[in-house]
Amino acid sequence: MPRSLCRMFLRLHFPPPPLGRFVESITYYRGLVSDHAREKLLPDGIVHIVVDLTDTPKKRYQSADGIGITEFRESWVSGAHDRFIVIGAETGSSMLVIAFRPGGAYPFLGLPLDVITNSVLPLDSVVGPASARGLRDRILETPDADGKIDVAQEWLTARCRDLAFDRSVHHMTARLHAGGRTGVAGLMGETGYTQRHVSALFRRWVGLSPKQFHRLRRFAGLREFIARDHFDWRMGPRRPDWSDLAVAFGYADQSHLSRDFRDFAGMTPGAFAQAARGIDNYLPVDGPVEG
Repeated sequence: MPRSLCRMFLRLHFPPPPLGRFVESITYYRGLVSDHAREKLLPDGIVHIVVDLTDTPKKRYQSADGIGITEFRESWVSGAHDRFIVIGAETGSSMLVIAFRPGGAYPFLGLPLDVITNSVLPLDSVVGPASARGLRDRILETPDADGKIDVAQEWLTARCRDLAFDRSVHHMTARLHAGGRTGVAGLMGETGYTQRHVSALFRRWVGLSPKQFHRLRRFAGLREFIARDHFDWRMGPRRPDWSDLAVAFGYADQSHLSRDFRDFAGMTPGAFAQAARGIDNYLPVDGPVEG
């Protein structure tokens, strides 16, 4: 098992309803130990709020070779992405991360989510300096992990008085979130609205088109399966049968599956299986990075 998982403290919380209908999870961790300098964060179509609990700025790179650095401090919002990003893997990191359900961030952030697609923005630029600073300060002041998570839940609840989904968006995200063979056109027809209207709603609430989201969720399901079922901590990765997996996950053929790996992970399926190490969305990038 990677050292970063063996030695850090992690608490994962799944909020109950009504908040849980909008927020998938709240994660707190501290003491990250990394054996690599950079890592690819693969896209999943989900919006995250990240609260950094250290004073060390976190880095996003323009490319996997470490060229072009943007630094983020204190807290930020990561919009829905349809391509991987490269981030620093700093030892000693401590964070609280809010992962929204598909479409769940819109009532809390107060802006159309396609505005922040493929972007990482300071949280204070989205919710205001007082709200962002208040969230981080209260988390830092709270000593225990459960208390920190409670602070995040209270902050979320206070930001949104009307916890209601658009029915069309909720119907489609619930079905598409499962991935597999669900047809986008058929689901759009089930809403009773025109495809143009549904697409506009979907982009506002989710940040992606229905087709983009469907591709990402299918890809996420596939890579989670590979990381879970084709990796042994003692023996390493096992070779998947890509043709069988293409059929099982609703791809037209193996080349269709390979295209998604190139588009979303920037690598071949085989390279992903070797790199995943039992973790599906964080892939190490070899080589140290200077300051």
